[in-house]
Amino acid sequence: MKRILLLFAFTFMVIGQTLSAREWTVSSVSSSNEAVFYVTLQDKGGTNVNPLANDFQLGAFVDGVCRGLGTAQYTTGTTTSSCVFVFRIPVTSADADKTVDFALLVGGNTEYTLSEASGSNPITLTGGDQTVGYPSGSHKLLFTAPTNVKAAGDGVIEMDVYNTVTLSDVLVFEPEGANVPDNYDVSVGNYIENMKVENGVLTALKPNQPAEFYQNISVSFSTNATNNYVYADIPVTISNPIAAITLKDGSTNTLTVPLNDSETTSKLATLINVTGKYAEANYTGQVIWSLKSGDETGIELAEGGTQVTPVKVGEYVLTANNEAGTLTGVDITLTVIQLATSLSALYPNGITVIQGSQMNDYLEHLYRIEPADATHDKSTVTYTFSGTTDDGSEIFSTLDYTGIGLVTTAANIGSGTITVKHPDIEESLSIPVNVIKGVPGPKEGVLEPLSISVPKEQLDNLDITDDLKKHVSVYSKLQWDWSEFTWESSVTTVVKPAETAAGFIAAGYGMTTISGSKTVTACGFDAEGNFVAELEQTGNIMFDVTIVQGLSGISIEGFTIGCEDKDQILTVTTDPAGIILEDAEISFGIPSLADQTPILSLERVEGTNTWKVTPDYPGSGALTVNYGDFNDEATVTISQHLNLAEGWSWISTYAGEISLSADNANNVLEARSQAALTYNDPVYGFFGDLNTLDGTSAYKVKVKEGVTFDYTADNARLYSNDVTTVTLQPGWNWVNNPCAKNHSFDEIFSKAELPENSSVVALTGFMAYAEGQWSGSLESINAGEGYLIYNPGTENISFNIQPDRFMSEFVASNEAETTQSRTLMANARANRTELTYNPRRFADNMSIIASLPEGIDSECYTVVPFVGEECRGESKLVDGRYFITVHGQKGEQVSFRIFDNQTGEYENSPVKMPFSMMEGSIKAPVVLGTSTTGIESITIDQNNHDGSDPVIYDMQGRRVSKDARGLLIINGEKVFVN
Repeated sequence: MKRILLLFAFTFMVIGQTLSAREWTVSSVSSSNEAVFYVTLQDKGGTNVNPLANDFQLGAFVDGVCRGLGTAQYTTGTTTSSCVFVFRIPVTSADADKTVDFALLVGGNTEYTLSEASGSNPITLTGGDQTVGYPSGSHKLLFTAPTNVKAAGDGVIEMDVYNTVTLSDVLVFEPEGANVPDNYDVSVGNYIENMKVENGVLTALKPNQPAEFYQNISVSFSTNATNNYVYADIPVTISNPIAAITLKDGSTNTLTVPLNDSETTSKLATLINVTGKYAEANYTGQVIWSLKSGDETGIELAEGGTQVTPVKVGEYVLTANNEAGTLTGVDITLTVIQLATSLSALYPNGITVIQGSQMNDYLEHLYRIEPADATHDKSTVTYTFSGTTDDGSEIFSTLDYTGIGLVTTAANIGSGTITVKHPDIEESLSIPVNVIKGVPGPKEGVLEPLSISVPKEQLDNLDITDDLKKHVSVYSKLQWDWSEFTWESSVTTVVKPAETAAGFIAAGYGMTTISGSKTVTACGFDAEGNFVAELEQTGNIMFDVTIVQGLSGISIEGFTIGCEDKDQILTVTTDPAGIILEDAEISFGIPSLADQTPILSLERVEGTNTWKVTPDYPGSGALTVNYGDFNDEATVTISQHLNLAEGWSWISTYAGEISLSADNANNVLEARSQAALTYNDPVYGFFGDLNTLDGTSAYKVKVKEGVTFDYTADNARLYSNDVTTVTLQPGWNWVNNPCAKNHSFDEIFSKAELPENSSVVALTGFMAYAEGQWSGSLESINAGEGYLIYNPGTENISFNIQPDRFMSEFVASNEAETTQSRTLMANARANRTELTYNPRRFADNMSIIASLPEGIDSECYTVVPFVGEECRGESKLVDGRYFITVHGQKGEQVSFRIFDNQTGEYENSPVKMPFSMMEGSIKAPVVLGTSTTGIESITIDQNNHDGSDPVIYDMQGRRVSKDARGLLIINGEKVFVN
């Protein structure tokens, strides 16, 4: 052990003594008796000792009391001079039989207890006069003066912290055999924090810091020498022995190390906490490891268990303890593994894998870790995939799947590399990989069936190989190459191999199965799940092929339909029948108007050779169909289709003339234009000057009871694709509608500059013009319907109607009527037969614009016209005016019922009027009322049926003449007339 002596200059402190100091004052005893002693000192070698030190006193003690001090007298011999100490001690009889003890005091502070030298016995007092010895034969006392002091053994006091040591047990005075002072000074100097001395006992308070340093105690005493003071520093080492060994927080009691690991001991030390008795300082001593369980030959414990070396693979339990083995200790499970030292490829030339393979399945089968008994954790091995195709695409694709992790797939055909890296091996391993196209699986190997049309004359001669190749390329998921397979036909009478090339010939009609086989060699797993680097894998493609008789021709048939017909079908007939034509191959040429607008459109019915025909505009022409080398054409006409129910209809002809000499025209009872009419007499037949409905007028046509008039014009000569000019003469005009489609009323008339109080009347409604706007019950002008237009002016007026293609087609709303009056009428007609009416019973109708008296909320009421007890029409409320259409004939009187929209109850209006063309206007409506409104009775004559004169009522709602005076209602406004 290295010792470093630290010398410090300090003032001596008496920390403790081995014996208490004697009292050296001579006790006074009065007696006439005295004991005389002659005493000399001898060292251990028998040589007389003369006093050398200053203050050298020899005392005689009885019962611990100083009874006398020796007087030093020197004798002179022939060669030496000896000192004889003479004692004269008064004694009494009480001293009898007591022993005299001798002690030496040197330097005034250090005492020595003396014993008799060999040959001298202790002196016993007699209590009387006595003499012991004489100058040349003196009583001999043994005294060898100490010249030094040190610790026993190697000169160092070794202690554990908090332990004590009695100094007298560990101090050695030199020379050997020297007298030991009864008292000496001991000082700890600057080490008062580390140790203390009390009553000759040294206590260790704190370990050395650092542990290899010494700290000293200083021992001093006086001795018989010229320089009679001895001073010595004695090294003291205070150790901090291990008090506890525990497992570190956060550490496990397991450790894995490689075989022959030289750092095992230090690794074990990182798992434990070692604490000394003095917790604030580093411990001294060593941790001792012992084998608790496991193969004894597997662990080498060197240097008393302080060094651990694993020499055999296995699992061991080691215990950490202190050198004395007195602690509970900590057990550590040590796993010794054999590290991998190298990687080698099992297939040095690389492997072949099929495109789409998951590389993760193969990786651990591609290399070997050496040595064979190396401990191998698969999760620590990493793999890097590299390689690109000619177009720069990555050979491998790696994706991170939730719950699975990274999965690498051989995504593209080409050559790549797998790099294997083991954390314990410096060199990585590269494995070449060739990715090839595989073979079809069981599911993807069955393709859709194929049908090939072959004309009869080409049987046994037509090469269909290209059709088969295309089918394989289009319908296989991986677009297999035909040339990669070996092909055969199951029925060679249907499809047979070609004689001169690797192909197939259509031999006959029927069905066969074409199958192809492909074999590749690549790595994979056999039926038992074993990895095979070169595994033959075979896949098949198969599909049914039907040879059917090929197409010899196509044909279509022409038709004549009206724009109203929506159920016409065009059929393309094939020869032979049953061949479904391909969409991509078929095309149609559709006849058009002069501006190239098609007169119809076609929509194929899926899976058939039929097309739904939608007529768009009247016209006629050749409809052509083309399919490959085949074509046909037929004449089609889009005209007007009339289907008139029994009773009266107001019609227009917009396409072709309607001849009353047609086969089914006998169902017409009567027809009228504005200028002519005809009647179908049971005897004379059609009687009159109206033979053809040719679009020069609107027409009123009555169909016989119980039948219909279903007629389609055979041409479209009347239809105009240009602007139509309508000229209105003063008064009523029966106007033919030239449009083949329905259009909104506003689109037809918004730009027509007609005079105030003009009217447009249809069979079931009308519109009136006032103050620059139209109001009434018509929403649209409908194709095929006739209209009466009233010109209240005195001159002809013209307006234009644009062609259909320049206007939007009107589509009636499917939403329910929202006005209370419509709701009431719908509910009433559903439950009350007296509110139903037939608008076709009469050729004419009457247009009435009416209102309720001022102050009445018109929204709460609905007006219904009657003739007698028969409902003859209905009304529509627009901006406070009721637009009422009444169906009837001259000579009838029209009355009104006013329904409460909340209760459904009604009252009869007192207002009545004869049937005429029209009554009332927007400005001057007919004011209707009941007895509760203040209007008692109004009967309207036929003078002002056209509204040309002002309509005047009094305040009770009665119509009055223009000569009336007072507060009146004139054309709907209150006026005071003088």
